[in-house]
Amino acid sequence: RACEKLIDDRTGIRHDYTAKRGLVDAYILTPDKTPISRQQLWSLAEASENRRDSRTAREYEVALPHELPESEAIACAHRFAAGLVKRYGCAADVAIHAHGAGDKRNLHAHIMTTTRRFEAGTLTEKTHAELSDKKLRLLGIAPGAEQVTKLRAAWASIVNDACRGYGIPS
Repeated sequence: RACEKLIDDRTGIRHDYTAKRGLVDAYILTPDKTPISRQQLWSLAEASENRRDSRTAREYEVALPHELPESEAIACAHRFAAGLVKRYGCAADVAIHAHGAGDKRNLHAHIMTTTRRFEAGTLTEKTHAELSDKKLRLLGIAPGAEQVTKLRAAWASIVNDACRGYGIPS
């Protein structure tokens, strides 16, 4: 998502995404503001899991409102990512993309979060459990439905607040 070169530490395979187009901004947020590179973060995430089918990340893709100035739309994505980091104690890798094949108003953000808490440069216990709670399935409730609803409401609140600040009806 961030148009970088990454190396899979387990296999040594190099992945080169530098030819990708449309990147506006990319950065990583951590709860304690520990600086960490993308390579370090995702190598750490991979190394913290020992099951072959472990999930190392969750992705949130949000459309940024084209009615807002680009800088304010990007700030909305930043506020949402910072909220995820605060709520779950995880690290977030944010990539803002513009355009794409088609509509020139396609400004959007990819926010990848670790599935473990990030503390002082390490990943600790699993987080996001409420998004995939197996007990919910037993009750016939979609896993994490309540959390997803809360996250959607948080995103709507951020965007609506920004739109109101620019006199745009929400």
